[in-house]
Amino acid sequence: MGKINYLVVIDDNPGNNLICRILVQNEAFANEFKDFLSPMEAIDYLKKIAVEHKEAFPEVIFLDINMPEMDGWEFLNSFRELPSEVTKNCKIFMVSSSIYSKDLERAATHDLITGFITKPLTTERLAEVKEQLSS
Repeated sequence: MGKINYLVVIDDNPGNNLICRILVQNEAFANEFKDFLSPMEAIDYLKKIAVEHKEAFPEVIFLDINMPEMDGWEFLNSFRELPSEVTKNCKIFMVSSSIYSKDLERAATHDLITGFITKPLTTERLAEVKEQLSS
């Protein structure tokens, strides 16, 4: 798989976002990268581009589960309300330090989740994502 065009990261931890940005750049994973500390700001942004710039909608989203104002599951409920013709090609990977079995099971069976990444993101885990996107 070549580079994806556009990756969005949603995580309330700026350190995790920085690690992700560095790995994505070093591994030539995406042409564009945008991160959000607030899932509410992210969903507002995605709503806007879903209407105004459909062609600029991200191909991949890395989504944290545990965030204070809106968790990853609540984000997915809001994401589902976006036009499906825009979101259908977007792959969402749940990213979490949680090893809580309920989170893993829920992510594995959720129709909007493509995969689960355990924090911290590493070169090896990013390679696994590339592999999943290629298949």
